[in-house]
Amino acid sequence: VPDARWLAAGEPKAVAARAVGRLRIAIARAHPRASVALSTPECLAILEREVSDIPFRQVTDVLTQLERVAFASAHGTDVAVLAERARALTAELAP
Repeated sequence: VPDARWLAAGEPKAVAARAVGRLRIAIARAHPRASVALSTPECLAILEREVSDIPFRQVTDVLTQLERVAFASAHGTDVAVLAERARALTAELAP
């Protein structure tokens, strides 16, 4: 289902959760020690400590904002923009 359709149906959490999942999978493929089995803070700590070839600030920003939408109530967040940023980072991390 396209993001726009889910957003139109009032499902920003579904869009955010899918974007988080895709980005976390791309990170894990590019850097296996940052496994999807880890929490996001654990994953980010490994990336910060061990990986220098990624846009760390962008990844941190996108994951943090998307998780706020997916698992809390971050009203006012433009989920479509965040999902697009996550898709771009996913493509960059695991071409």
